[in-house]
Amino acid sequence: MTSNNEDGLRWSVGAYAIQTDRYISTGGQIDRGLGIFDVKKTFRSQIFTDGFSDGVVNDLAPQLGVLADGQDNFAWAVFGQAAYDISDNVEMAFSLRYDKDTRENTTLTPAEYNVPYNAAIIFGEKRKESWNALQPKLTLRYRPTDEWILYADASRGFRSGGFNQTGVGTAVPYPGINDIYDDQIAETFEIGAKGDLNGGKLRLSAALYHTTLEGAYFFYYDAGTNTQNLGSLTEVEYQGAEFELSALLGEYFTVVAGIGLTDSEITDVPSDDAGLSNAWLGNQAPLVSEVTANLGVQYRAPVGNGMELFARADYQHMGKTWWEPDNYSSRSPVNVVDARFGLEAEDDWAVVLWVRNATDKDYNTEFSPNANRSLNFLWKAQPVRYGIELTKHF
Repeated sequence: MTSNNEDGLRWSVGAYAIQTDRYISTGGQIDRGLGIFDVKKTFRSQIFTDGFSDGVVNDLAPQLGVLADGQDNFAWAVFGQAAYDISDNVEMAFSLRYDKDTRENTTLTPAEYNVPYNAAIIFGEKRKESWNALQPKLTLRYRPTDEWILYADASRGFRSGGFNQTGVGTAVPYPGINDIYDDQIAETFEIGAKGDLNGGKLRLSAALYHTTLEGAYFFYYDAGTNTQNLGSLTEVEYQGAEFELSALLGEYFTVVAGIGLTDSEITDVPSDDAGLSNAWLGNQAPLVSEVTANLGVQYRAPVGNGMELFARADYQHMGKTWWEPDNYSSRSPVNVVDARFGLEAEDDWAVVLWVRNATDKDYNTEFSPNANRSLNFLWKAQPVRYGIELTKHF
């Protein structure tokens, strides 16, 4: 619900709820040169009870261990916001949100696949956890002219925790990896400016921010259990700057550009008996690119009968990105180009040809090292793709 006034106190309130049922299983198969098979909830014959084979020689791709879990999650939130004009050019806004997420995990790993035996894996066992947080945000906006806005805000954000697959907490000897991963709490301070120049033909925005994040995630692959796990860092600090512009060049061409700079530092780490995590202090946070940038050029012009022809090319730069807390391995900078070309009739139909990763750049979107660096998990980016979109408005 929201107020319908444009002046004075403006407010809105709302609620949100979602129910999610999930089934998740991970495992491995032995590829004997004839490929492997999709596995849903019925697993293939087990091998390697003696380290090599249990005599199942006719199975083309025997199963090598399984972990399976069912998850029943319910999350809800209530939220509200109020804004008030302190003066003709100063606005103050305050918002508040409360989230609660309750998750129940049921172990569904069949007993015969609990090899090697792990006492923490009990078929049918249920685990239940809840996470909740109150999230305030205060914003001040100052409009010195009709073309410019200066703003500052302070906020607290929340992301729920969850479950790794049952048994990894005891099977994976790595700091921050447990059957349960923590929720995330982010406290952010930001200042910025947005404005127009040259009659709105040039639009600019800039922002500086500082974030303290509790429970920052990192990925860890464990070959013994064939699981991709979420680990939690105790605290990470981020500070950075963002700049964007949009410029109308002539009547038909538009240029958009942006750059983001992020400096991150691990300031607190999970404890471990061997003290391995102490070496992470001061490192950069995993999965954060130090520099990101984009440049886009668009052409749009009428061609008669209410139709417009348009073409757009976008260049994206992703800077160096560390994969894990010890900063052992990283992805080199990546450059990707996308493009779109089409014809559209306003509020009627459109035909668009598109290409993504036009240069067919080969890179990893995810890489999770194992502790001994010999068995790693990676997910390659999609190669060049082409397509056509047809849209009709009714």
